Amino acid sequence: MNVKGQKPDAIVMSDKDNVATTLRPLIEGQKALVKSSTEDLIVELRIAVPPNHKFSIREIKSGQYIFKFGEIIGIATENIPSGMHVHTQNLRSLHGKGSRHA
Repeated sequence: MNVKGQKPDAIVMSDKDNVATTLRPLIEGQKALVKSSTEDLIVELRIAVPPNHKFSIREIKSGQYIFKFGEIIGIATENIPSGMHVHTQNLRSLHGKGSRHA
């Protein structure tokens, strides 16, 4: 697929990242162009993903860390195939309630 000149659908900020952040609403079955500093990826979406949400750019196994912007943002609570929306249904945040010391 030729992606030269095509506007990206999502971005990845770090080589560590295993999720991309959408720039607009994306639909199920769409082949999303994901831009990073090192390469362009095409990821077929398994489900619609709202703007500013995350989707996996490769398979993430249950129990593995989820990286966004080069930082760990949570742990996968189930296997997450490439192109799947990553949100509270399959991600346990490490920054939510009770994670901060009073």
